[in-house]
Formats: sequence, structure tokens, C-alpha cells
Amino acid sequence: MKFSLSSLPVPPAFLTLGSILLVVILFVSGTPILDLIELKTYDLRFLSRGQLQPSPAVVMAVIDEKASIWKGAGLGLGPN
Repeated sequence: MKFSLSSLPVPPAFLTLGSILLVVILFVSGTPILDLIELKTYDLRFLSRGQLQPSPAVVMAVIDEKASIWKGAGLGLGPN
């Protein structure tokens, strides 16, 4: 049995608009299901990527309170 879009009881445009409307309503209402879906797809992306070897290069950036140049630049590091 062949499947075709013309055999659907609802036109594809209505399915598309209905799906978009459903996602917008879930987003506006703050339903955590969208966060769960995002986290699951994030996990799947890491699983599909596989393990990466860590870089041997290490950078240490130390910023103390005396580094007033950072405060004056408006970078939000410490109280102004």
C-alpha cells in the first residue's frame, strides 16, 4: 500500500500551522516539556559525535580585584 500526502484527511498546511501553534503555546505557557526535549536532543548530539580527545593546551586567566582596567571597561567583573 503506497502512502501519499493527498490521502491524508487533513491538508499538510493545516498540520504545519497546527504544529507551530502547539509549540508556541507550549513555549508561552512555560511547559517544561520543551526543555526536556531540548536536553534529550543535546544528549543525542553528544552521543552521535563520539568522544573527543582533550587538548593538551591549558590556559589560566587570573583576574584579581586590582585589575581595575576590567572594571572600567564595563565587563561586569566586580563592583564598579
